[in-house]
Amino acid sequence: MSLSITSPTRSPIAGSDVVALSSSIAFVALVALLHLIRSDLAPRGHVLSEYALGPTGWIMTLAFLALAAS
Repeated sequence: MSLSITSPTRSPIAGSDVVALSSSIAFVALVALLHLIRSDLAPRGHVLSEYALGPTGWIMTLAFLALAAS
């Protein structure tokens, strides 16, 4: 009787892993972009949701959707 030992195979990255990672990166990038665009709001003195107010609010909405997807 012989025993054979097989090494575990690496599974490819699942689609949900790619979505989570790319959404996290998109969130950070969008918030960093908002910090550059809205220089009137100091990041330490205002909550993140205040970036959703005003003409650039759609960018913060996209950032919140990316955070939810991640």
